[in-house]
Amino acid sequence: MIFGSVVVALVAMVGVASALLSPHNSFPPPASYFEDSSTTVKSVDGLALSLLLNSTRIRPGQGISITVQEKNTLSTVNNVSTSAHWPLRGLSVGPCGPLNFPVGVAIIQGYYDSSSVSAGRPLGLYQPGQHSCPAILSEIDAYVFQPSSDRASIVRSCTPEPCFAENMSSTIGARGYWIESLL
Repeated sequence: MIFGSVVVALVAMVGVASALLSPHNSFPPPASYFEDSSTTVKSVDGLALSLLLNSTRIRPGQGISITVQEKNTLSTVNNVSTSAHWPLRGLSVGPCGPLNFPVGVAIIQGYYDSSSVSAGRPLGLYQPGQHSCPAILSEIDAYVFQPSSDRASIVRSCTPEPCFAENMSSTIGARGYWIESLL
């Protein structure tokens, strides 16, 4: 694994379609250091995407912790269709790639804004190889968020419907990245 000074560009798109995993890590809980480094973006669909991180720069030997949460801001149930129109590919928060969640995270080297983020290339945060992954649904149709909550039922052609429900939030940690050409 190579450690280095990497400027972090945190990317999370509210397309309601892709990845989120809660790997176990040794980072402190988010509430202990996130008050000054968080942002929330509200959408016209009644959703709020919150991003929390402990640093905007990674120095040698330093880790970064990122928490992402998608929450229904409405006081009623919110049925949101999925979308695959994300400006950046490779969003994930675990070695298994896209799972059953409507958000994803990537760390990209450099400085980007919303108009140039599609030129970024996500760093490989997880060691290549085989990983034990949970059940992953294909072609999720919608997420049904509970009122004023990040809890959502995942809708697809499951019997019984919905497939299952999960909290749409997670924390990931990184202390370096993998370079493909060195593997």
